[in-house]
Amino acid sequence: MRIMMLGAGHCQLNAIERLENEMGLQVVAADYYDDAPGKALSTFKSNASTFDVKACMETAVKFEVDGVMTTGTDQPVYTAAAISESLGLRYFFDSGKALDVTDKKRMKTIMDKHTIINLKLIAILFNAAIALRSCVSNSSTSTVVVISL
Repeated sequence: MRIMMLGAGHCQLNAIERLENEMGLQVVAADYYDDAPGKALSTFKSNASTFDVKACMETAVKFEVDGVMTTGTDQPVYTAAAISESLGLRYFFDSGKALDVTDKKRMKTIMDKHTIINLKLIAILFNAAIALRSCVSNSSTSTVVVISL
């Protein structure tokens, strides 16, 4: 059985080692760094970027993988879901849900819709800049405290 690991850096080393050595699976390590440490532990290697769905899809097809995963990183979760969905492989959620949990704007929109408190960074930075500008122009001894709720 072959598993494609999206990423072959330090965050993926333990998983690659366990898949290869403890579980007896063949790992296809996809990482755009030639010298990513997980590649040395993997049966197969690819220089596909984990953000490049098309290149990772081509790698998955080339090596006839039975599953796609990542660990220790969030953005390739979408790549894994998209490949799994396209190839009919099992994955814990579809590419739409993967986008929901990796695209920060989508995530915050969902959180707002369900009244889940979240940091509205742009508004806070904008308000802080206005407050700072106001204090600096009105007094040279002003202190600005910005509290985000």
